[in-house]
Amino acid sequence: MTSLDTRQAAQRFADTWQHGWTHHDVAAITALYHDDAVHTSMPFRPRTAANRPSPTTSPGPSPARTTPR
Repeated sequence: MTSLDTRQAAQRFADTWQHGWTHHDVAAITALYHDDAVHTSMPFRPRTAANRPSPTTSPGPSPARTTPR
């Protein structure tokens, strides 16, 4: 195994992510994350029990998102 310093690793991650984003390459971006990773993007909503990801749940819509309004 080769040694890679933190700065190089971070730059490689950022470069790969940016290239994947600009080229609409979902596979390149998802390859950066572990298979069990869960992404949650709710920058303007407070965390609640309903929208907090659980390590034991499978990826997919949360019950809060599937409940009719």
